[in-house]
Amino acid sequence: MMIVAYDRSVAPPGPVFSVSLSAPGSSLRIQETALLDTGADFSVLPVGLHSILGLPAAGNMLVAGVDGVAKLRRFWRAMVNTPAGTFPVRAVEWGDEVIIGRDILNSVDLRFDGPRLQVSF
Repeated sequence: MMIVAYDRSVAPPGPVFSVSLSAPGSSLRIQETALLDTGADFSVLPVGLHSILGLPAAGNMLVAGVDGVAKLRRFWRAMVNTPAGTFPVRAVEWGDEVIIGRDILNSVDLRFDGPRLQVSF
């Protein structure tokens, strides 16, 4: 079992862990801190990351963010290497942070411990 502390620099503190991102089959990787979000249907990458990593396109889909307004967004194929394993995803670019959604979280045995501000897997 691995235990990772929540990020206390945000209010309220949030569950995060370090990930590396890459294109399928590529050795070029970028390290990022990712927020674990059980409310996100799929994982999210920072805008512009697809060109840095050379991610292949994976189609378009209408996506609604927290504002509830659906917008047509491009999805990209990426590999997300987490402390819990490596996962191929179709991720959308949105904003400036990495969000790990249920496309990965549903494959991992996680325990969110809010009172202790930690997540274990």
